[in-house]
Amino acid sequence: MAKVDANISFVIFYCVAPVLILLLTARYIFGLTLKKLESKIFEHLLSWISRRYLEKDKQLLFEPLADLKQRSRGPFSILEIGLGCGENFKFYPKGTHFSCVEPSPHHDSVWKKRLENYRHIKLVDCFHTYAESMPDVKSDSYDVVVSTLTLCTVRDPPSVLKEIHRVLKPGGSFFTMEHVAGSKGSVIRAVQDLVTMYTPYSYVTGGCKMNRETWAYLDQSGFQSVQYRQYSINTWMLFFLRPFLYGTAVKKGIEEKIKSK
Repeated sequence: MAKVDANISFVIFYCVAPVLILLLTARYIFGLTLKKLESKIFEHLLSWISRRYLEKDKQLLFEPLADLKQRSRGPFSILEIGLGCGENFKFYPKGTHFSCVEPSPHHDSVWKKRLENYRHIKLVDCFHTYAESMPDVKSDSYDVVVSTLTLCTVRDPPSVLKEIHRVLKPGGSFFTMEHVAGSKGSVIRAVQDLVTMYTPYSYVTGGCKMNRETWAYLDQSGFQSVQYRQYSINTWMLFFLRPFLYGTAVKKGIEEKIKSK
């Protein structure tokens, strides 16, 4: 119990309190709105975490994209849900036709500037909407849908996965990487539960729910096949973010639909 209390105190004094002080200071001195400040902090935080801890695992996750592109008929289309700062551009194969769903227009200038460094990617569409309902995105229209560090922030994961399934072409693949909940009863889970309830944390992380059991939503998502690997990233400072998951889910193809009838 003492160990749990010590870890919770560490999070409050060294993680939560500085965020609250930063929010109030920026509001008072610079007149920044919470939304703009959230966007700026979120951009830098997400980029730093991705480069520091996720680079190698993302390479493994996205390795099949090149083969999928070779087997695609027509332009190879990728839809990214919640692209943030565009940290995944480097993993997309040459000739990718790229679209995104990003509810916050505050991120546009950052990811568009980064996209200029990846001339092999053609920007097709950007939908400023929430992934729970994407009426402007056509059904059966994308070879691949990508979501990294996004399912933790959405309000209704089952609805998001249902929409992802809808917009994928038959036989299309969903690629995901997320930090997830720790084991119930563990120190990590106790800290996750506490921090998730703390409002300023959600301001700077886009509404992140770090204690979300994302694997359960994937298992019940209705895809033909779901494969994922749960593991821990190597970090001491962000110990409550150690539990991670990456994997793919495949939508039933036309041939399989015919056979099942």
